[in-house]
Amino acid sequence: MRIVKWVFGGLAAVVVVLGLAWVMVPKDRIINFALDRVEAQTGRYISVGGDAELKIFPNLVVVADQVSVANADWSDR
Repeated sequence: MRIVKWVFGGLAAVVVVLGLAWVMVPKDRIINFALDRVEAQTGRYISVGGDAELKIFPNLVVVADQVSVANADWSDR
């Protein structure tokens, strides 16, 4: 019985910590970090003209509207 209390107490603590992190970390900062990483990986400028949101279930993803990706430097189109 003591082990069950520790397990549920630990799970409750994890849920509380994740909830606090979700509230305290600015979503715009995470979205900008993700866009910067994509720019670094592709070597192209990316702009988001619409809304962008952060989703955590079932995976951590950034969903953005009206995304524009700049053309490659070597391309003439």
